[in-house]
Formats: sequence, C-alpha cells, structure tokens
Amino acid sequence: MARRKPGEGQTALVTGASAGIGVDLAECFAKDGYDLILTARNEGALQEVANRLSSAHGVKTHTIAQDLGAYGGGSAVAAAIAAKGLNVDVVVNNAGYGHAGALTSSDMPTQLGMIDLNVRALVELTYIYWDRMLANKRGGVLNVASTAAFQPGPLMANYYASKAYVLSFSEALWEEARGTGVHVSCLCPGPTVSNFR
Repeated sequence: MARRKPGEGQTALVTGASAGIGVDLAECFAKDGYDLILTARNEGALQEVANRLSSAHGVKTHTIAQDLGAYGGGSAVAAAIAAKGLNVDVVVNNAGYGHAGALTSSDMPTQLGMIDLNVRALVELTYIYWDRMLANKRGGVLNVASTAAFQPGPLMANYYASKAYVLSFSEALWEEARGTGVHVSCLCPGPTVSNFR
C-alpha cells in the first residue's frame, strides 16, 4: 500500500514561483503531495515550472500571471483562484525584490514598490486566507524574509526594513495561531543564486 503524503488533498499557493527560491519551495510542496497554485509576473516561466512539477510529482498545478506589487494584486490573485473553484490551504509568500544603493539612488516608485510587494501583498494574501484556515483548524503560512531581517542595512535600508517587518509579522501571527492547527513559519535565507533583484 502506498504511503499517503502529508499534503495530499491540500493546495499550496506559492508566490514568486517562476524562478529561484519560489521554484524550490513549490517543488518541496509538490514532493509532499500538495497541488499547487503558482503565481508570478512571467506567465511562460510559470507554465514551464507548473508542467515540470506536475509531471515529476503527479500533482495538479494552476498558474496565475499577476504582478503582486500592483495595488490590489493579492486580491486579483484570490479572485482568479476563486473563479477556478480552488481552495488554498497553505500560503507561501515568497515574491519580493530589493534594491542596492542609498535611499535616493533609485526613484520613489522603486522604493514604494518594494514595500508594496515585500509587505503589502504578503499581508493581503495572508489576510484573505487566514480566517478560513482558522475555521478549518488546519493550514499554514510560510513567509520568506531574509537574514536581512535581523539588522538594519545601510545602502539597502528599505529592503532590510521590509524583511524585518515580515519576520515580526510572522512571529506575531505564530503566537496568534498557537493551538489552532494553523502553522506559521518564516524562512530567513542568506544570499542565494537566483534571479532576485
């Protein structure tokens, strides 16, 4: 008799799933039997990842091309998920970007866009699915921060601050969810080889 995988019958939403850490996280969830909803801006790259993971692990995959940094991006993803008749059991908030240089070495839209993607979209998606997870007494949120979360970062001040927010938010939600069956984790990787910018 085949052993049941821990994620069978559940679906994980993975943001920033077209490259780098997002692809690796999606693969981890696929190996555990989770069906996947993959989102990022690059539809072609998303579809390649979806096809590969579906073939390799026998899970269902769905893609939603969306810029989560755009205002309402998280709600647009949630609406697309609902339109497909899908449920989300685990939210993996991985999408993000950084900019190296003094604060004013880039324009204001770049700096504010970083907050929109790294913080606002993460909170938006967590908020949308949180009550359902609590009601079901199962599910999870995995937020991707960085080792940057643990100290200030001159010449990357906004990025480091955004990741400190993600870590603090995750730790607080972990406490709120204690004993509910909903799990909250925060991944804080160091420098990695990826398309991250």
